[in-house]
Amino acid sequence: MKRTSFALLLTLSTANTPVAAALYLCVGHDGHVTYADTPCGQVARATLLETDPPTPAAGSDDGLRPGERELLARAYKRDDQDRARRERVARNSAAELRLNQLRRRKDAIAGEMGSAIGGAAQKKALAEERRSIEREMATLRPRR
Repeated sequence: MKRTSFALLLTLSTANTPVAAALYLCVGHDGHVTYADTPCGQVARATLLETDPPTPAAGSDDGLRPGERELLARAYKRDDQDRARRERVARNSAAELRLNQLRRRKDAIAGEMGSAIGGAAQKKALAEERRSIEREMATLRPRR
């Protein structure tokens, strides 16, 4: 997010506006600072900060200086990679939670199958449930 904010600030600070703009820093008698696009009224101090827009680099139509376009492209690529990583982690954490639930049930089934109590039909049903759990676990393995 900070990289995107930096890239946006960089873009806005170097943007080529078609109209010449002036920016005034106005400091009031009480020390209150304001910025205005018109000259300051009755204030303790007024400073003209910017009178002309920046001129674009030769051969460039977007107002970026040499190397800034690549800097922005790298920042956007990093932001996209970070977003993809966060989405992957969120997907995998849900899958990991379900895997842990399935592992606990599979262990419980193993304990039930190992006990002497229960007939062949119950053991067959437990074995089928265990195979079903193993199939679901195979589909939930987190992708890296």
